[in-house]
Amino acid sequence: MIGVGAGRLRLLLVVGAAAALVLGVVGCGASEPVPAAGPSGPTGAQPMGLPADCSVRATDVVGLRSALQSVAPGGRVCAVGNLRGIRLEVFRSGTAQQPIEVIGDGRTAVDGVTILADHVVVKGFSVIDGKAPGIWLKGTDITVENNTVQHPIGDDYDGLRFFGDDLKIVHNTISDISPDSTDAHADCMQSFATGPNSRTPNSGNVHRVLIDGNRCERIDNQCLIVEGPFSSAGDGSGIGRSSDITFSNNYCDAHASQAVWMDDVRNVTLKNNDVQRGVQKAFALTNNSVGATVSENKIAPQIENEISMDDTSEIDYHGPTPQGSP
Repeated sequence: MIGVGAGRLRLLLVVGAAAALVLGVVGCGASEPVPAAGPSGPTGAQPMGLPADCSVRATDVVGLRSALQSVAPGGRVCAVGNLRGIRLEVFRSGTAQQPIEVIGDGRTAVDGVTILADHVVVKGFSVIDGKAPGIWLKGTDITVENNTVQHPIGDDYDGLRFFGDDLKIVHNTISDISPDSTDAHADCMQSFATGPNSRTPNSGNVHRVLIDGNRCERIDNQCLIVEGPFSSAGDGSGIGRSSDITFSNNYCDAHASQAVWMDDVRNVTLKNNDVQRGVQKAFALTNNSVGATVSENKIAPQIENEISMDDTSEIDYHGPTPQGSP
């Protein structure tokens, strides 16, 4: 468990390092952004600037709220500065041909991110000590990229929660995920499909999700947990399926029994991840999590098993020989 004092010290170090890396706030008419690293490794969020062709440029809370309420498909909202005091909420949808983009410069500070819309891109924001989950998204064709979440507070203390179809969670850094002496189950990323009487509404099945190039650092529990509609937790919706999740090129510093837990999730790919010591097994599949592929992962030598699964998840499995139960 991460103490608050230690978290504050890490915050100072991270902010200092970010200030040294970023060359300054770039306006809409200034130079092009520094490109993020490619998908070849667990790079996490990278320094960036703003694009030159912003539809609107927000520099305060009022301006950002107004821009988000009026943006149309194809619009690009650019935001800079310390915008603490507002949770960035995207409720307007773009189209497949004209997504809505909301872009910070990598240091743009908000109290959290909520996306309840389709065809949306959100990137370049910083959420420090905001309300958990730091990023919450539900919809179709959503990309969250190059964001930083550190020590979100409250609820279940999760870094990011996701629901929907055709989602991309790429090159984000999520760190210091701690329940702060509560009994919360604090995870880096989570999804679940619960029934109407659940205490956690607004959840549902997921399909075709890419989670690539992210860094989960100092995570009290798991880097990724996904529970389908028939999950063993017993509170699933019992409707449909969750499937086709790719977890690749991620850095995972977790401290639960496993780094990644899949419960009633089909066609999962776990590839080229860097799993650090702190867990007994890297990956666990249970409850008909069939069709999984596991390959090319870097597993710390202190970890007992790379992959564990139950008998119901062995169908169409490709990867190292499973060892032990999930």
